[in-house]
Amino acid sequence: MDYDKYYNRRLGDYIDLLSDKNSEFCESIRRYALDSNVPVVKRCTELFLKNILYIKRPLKILEIGTAIGYSAVMMAETLESMGIIKKCDDSVCDLMRDILEKDIFMTKDLEDDFLSVSKRAITTIERYEKRIPYAEKNIKESGFAGSINFICADAGKALLQLKEHGVKYDFIFMDGAKAQYINWLEQSIDLLNTGGIIFADNVLWEGIIIESRFAVKRRDRCIHSRLRQYLYAITHDKRLKSSIIPVGDGVALSVYNGADV
Repeated sequence: MDYDKYYNRRLGDYIDLLSDKNSEFCESIRRYALDSNVPVVKRCTELFLKNILYIKRPLKILEIGTAIGYSAVMMAETLESMGIIKKCDDSVCDLMRDILEKDIFMTKDLEDDFLSVSKRAITTIERYEKRIPYAEKNIKESGFAGSINFICADAGKALLQLKEHGVKYDFIFMDGAKAQYINWLEQSIDLLNTGGIIFADNVLWEGIIIESRFAVKRRDRCIHSRLRQYLYAITHDKRLKSSIIPVGDGVALSVYNGADV
């Protein structure tokens, strides 16, 4: 028996018993994800993320990596409990999705509507086609379809379009393809308000991050190298104040100090 894993699981179960729960619907998404081997944020990481949200009280959130919608719904419930998320008409949120996905020409009125929608919404991005129908269904059935803007697109392209439209965020939850974190970093910084936070999950990669490149399987060396690049970049960028926290599978928390630092 692997006693470390056994006791870690027991500790996780104990902490789970003490913690506030999400809605039954949100928990049903989590159970489905775990049963179907869909990546889902670890419970201890989720609790830490919620506490950061309570402290920061962000008005605008961007999530990179929707999967099947669990984290987006969980964050929406958290922000709604603080009175920050306000539901808006679905057609207006559809407008935001159409502008980003179809690259619609923006008139001044459309741009005003776009910025109005994004001001209090969670925007979440997913490109994996097999997960998109599940995410759309879960977001719709959660009751937050008017509060969560779901973009079905490559994250790099979506980030560039968001920047072009002048959208800014207070909190970015980075939980997509780990090898792309370094590629998304500069674009994510461009989208942050001063004092905004990047919360990057799974940065310690089950401890593999500390291993020599030559001790890592050849197929995993790209992720290993790029995660290391990401961690070096955030800890040496004067615009960011970053901490790497060994909670869950490792969280990198970066606060943006502003472009003029």
